[in-house]
Amino acid sequence: MPRLFPATKRRMLILPVLLAPIFQLGVDSLSQPVLAAPAKKQLIWTLSNHSMNSDKLEFSGVPVQCFIGRGRAKGTFITRLHKDGPAYNSGIRAGDVILKINDRVIYNARIADSVIQTLGTETARVQIAKSYSNQLVVRQFNANWSNLVAVNPTGFNTSTHNSIDKSKKQSEKVSVQALEDYLFTLINADRKANGNLPPYKRSARLSALARAYAADQAKRNFTGHRDPEGRMPQDRARLAGINAPVAENVAFCEGDALTYAGKVKWSEDTMMAEPPNQMNHRAAILSTEYQSCGVGVGIAPNGRVNIAQEFSPVDIP
Repeated sequence: MPRLFPATKRRMLILPVLLAPIFQLGVDSLSQPVLAAPAKKQLIWTLSNHSMNSDKLEFSGVPVQCFIGRGRAKGTFITRLHKDGPAYNSGIRAGDVILKINDRVIYNARIADSVIQTLGTETARVQIAKSYSNQLVVRQFNANWSNLVAVNPTGFNTSTHNSIDKSKKQSEKVSVQALEDYLFTLINADRKANGNLPPYKRSARLSALARAYAADQAKRNFTGHRDPEGRMPQDRARLAGINAPVAENVAFCEGDALTYAGKVKWSEDTMMAEPPNQMNHRAAILSTEYQSCGVGVGIAPNGRVNIAQEFSPVDIP
């Protein structure tokens, strides 16, 4: 359902041009570590920042490469999962890596669903990696997931589940301003809950920039830091008369399982569920470099909610 596109940074590429790294989930980008061990030893590296979602096991994850002992293995790094879902109830947690199911490499969440679909009455043989004390430990177990074969996707966070409950969409009154107020409140609440960081100052100019870009993505059905004309966040800022450095997070959430406010919160929660101390959405939200922030929300005709968060180290009114 949601795809995330975190902050760009002025001198980094994907892209080195803003003050926070571009780390796009939903669009392929340069490999970056999603989990770092002490002593500068990287245990897990992303192969793609394209986030996918498993409807059957109810988790979200990105393709990664793991360093296990002296070898390497591919798998899916779990960024988020539903409590009481099949993966969670099997002992899998956010931060784990699903390596194999029935000896098939699970290099994305869709592969996991396809393997589950072929289980029949067979018990699934699952191999995962967990991080302990600067190393990845492989764990193997059997899971009775055969009951999931006949389960139809319900739209759990899936970017391909686009059907909207029209009666719900038409009956829900939408205030974009209220959704933006809610999103900004969530950002500062997350800052307070993580180190009691000072709240961001809300910038009217950054908010106008964010709203325009969120609305453009919703209207033209795209998501990412680069718009169809090839403009990046700093380009759009300059066109809006903002010459100070800016950084950007963008995300979208679609489907019929959540209200508009629920989609806003899911996007924020998903960004905050990313690994700490990495160059990602969470880092931009919790940055101590930025002073001002603006947020925007756009709503597409099919009910998809696009959000944009713009940050700057300068106090922009």
